[in-house]
Amino acid sequence: MSGTGKPASNDNLDIRIADARAGAQALLAAMPSPEHANAIPVGDTSVYSLAGTALLRTGWSTATALLSQPCLVLKTAPPPVIC
Repeated sequence: MSGTGKPASNDNLDIRIADARAGAQALLAAMPSPEHANAIPVGDTSVYSLAGTALLRTGWSTATALLSQPCLVLKTAPPPVIC
């Protein structure tokens, strides 16, 4: 989680929990068709999948096609400004 969508630090809420909550809210807002909200353009061929790399490195898969397999990337909304 980074950029304008990253929740502000809050003493009452662990930042990892705030990040997870923001991600879950972005997914819920994108339902029922989250692929339409994907931040990676459809057909983008310049994908290098870190998730695919991790699967290969750990031995969970041997399919090198995973390196160019796009995944769902959702942008979170910036936190509201309270005046």
